[in-house]
Amino acid sequence: MKNSIVKLISTISITALTLSTSLPALARAKESVRVERSVMPFVLVSQAQAGRLESQGIPGYGALKTQYMLDRVTAKSLVRAGIDAHLIPARTLQDRGYLNVVESQLRLREK
Repeated sequence: MKNSIVKLISTISITALTLSTSLPALARAKESVRVERSVMPFVLVSQAQAGRLESQGIPGYGALKTQYMLDRVTAKSLVRAGIDAHLIPARTLQDRGYLNVVESQLRLREK
């Protein structure tokens, strides 16, 4: 019985010591974590079409279609606008797959 109590007190002490050293490190780690927001290509193009990227220089509604047809709006320029609007991370500009899907979405809306 006495041996069990000593083991229990030892376990509690070790747990308390571990927590007291781990919690501050965990709090610091939580502060340094940045959550990157990222929308799907379809959503990015839909946001542009709805005029939500106008402040980033991308026209909305029918003007988006016209500017795309005139090569004044491209998949890359739309992705840059999405980055500026904090909808997607900057590394998306190098993601050929993402750019291809944005291009496809723009092409579909051209018709």
